[in-house]
Amino acid sequence: MGELTNLDGVRRKRTRRNLLRQIFALLVLTAFILLCIVFFTQLTGGGLGITIMDTYYSIFGGNGYPVDSPGGIVKEMYVSGNDLVVLNDTNLYIYNKNGKMIGNYQHRYPTPILSRSSGRLLTFDRGGKNLRIDAKSSAVKELTLGQTIIAADVAPGGAFAVATTSDKYIAQVQVYNDRQEPSYTWYSSENLISHVALSQDGKLLAVGCIDAKGGVLASSVKIFQAKAGQVEEISATEFLDENIVWIDYERQNQITIITNKRVVLLNDKGENLGEFLFGQNRLNRFELGGNHLVLAFGDYTADRYLDLVVLDKECNVTGTKRISSRINDLSAGADGIYLLHDNTLEFYDFQLQNHFQEQLQDAVAIAGGNGRVYYATDREIRVMEIKVDQTASTAQKENSVAQTK
Repeated sequence: MGELTNLDGVRRKRTRRNLLRQIFALLVLTAFILLCIVFFTQLTGGGLGITIMDTYYSIFGGNGYPVDSPGGIVKEMYVSGNDLVVLNDTNLYIYNKNGKMIGNYQHRYPTPILSRSSGRLLTFDRGGKNLRIDAKSSAVKELTLGQTIIAADVAPGGAFAVATTSDKYIAQVQVYNDRQEPSYTWYSSENLISHVALSQDGKLLAVGCIDAKGGVLASSVKIFQAKAGQVEEISATEFLDENIVWIDYERQNQITIITNKRVVLLNDKGENLGEFLFGQNRLNRFELGGNHLVLAFGDYTADRYLDLVVLDKECNVTGTKRISSRINDLSAGADGIYLLHDNTLEFYDFQLQNHFQEQLQDAVAIAGGNGRVYYATDREIRVMEIKVDQTASTAQKENSVAQTK
């Protein structure tokens, strides 16, 4: 019996030693992974390491919504992946889907403008000289420029472009690589600059320019790329008697341009891929959601209604609807359209079929995506799950198709 007892003790000690070895190996592996993250963060200018940390903080932590509102005036609020981005008049905040604040970046810009991408956030002071690049979970870079900022854009990998005034030229655009180092500069000696947009890989630059021709406004969009240290103009598209409202490289090698008269799609060679004319309708607001563009036309004060139009990625109309009340906020995700009006939240698909309606009191801003809508009040940020009746959805779509035929 004594020998059996000793044997049992030996087994327990051996099991304990094996367990300690496994724990030690796990700690070593964790330390190695952390060292790799630090190494790659330094090597790639933060790319891989920041992406890993963003993913981690996006998933873990948080006690759920509602959370206390950060206060201030909400300038912009939108859903990025599974996270919520809120820009107010002093700070940029990022919350994960569980309500944990994973980013809080102070800007204190008098006129803060936010440029979005899936991987980076660029906040700049329009009319000022300061900008900052942030990831969701960490600050990346702050810059104070020598010239006044006109416009800026950031690519998912961290490359960015900033248009400024110039001492020797009318304006200029400085492009930085994904390590936030100066890459090249384009100088405009003839035109004012209104907008800039970078392709998803950061290699192509689109610039919106303003000029006059025969006493008429002549806007244009020029596309550039850098080759062997030289800036090469690929194409230039003129928009005579049109004012450019927005330019975006939301899809690789495809540029979406919104003017006061139409929506135009161009490829990187400047070739027209499609367009939608506004006619006599006046653009009120717009939102991009996945592969769709949502446009609102009209003046509610004068007309007592607004017209919604949805376009797909080829500029084809997928849905129209008249809203006979003032729109308080409009948000579009890859899953559909979220509309706040008359203290009512509604959810529409991209054919503008209504699938959800709920009363919302005191909401000042909304941001929707992935089947949930976040809404801010003066005191809290809350979330609501959007539950769509799939049977009703299918019936509505079939009825819509039948009416069209």
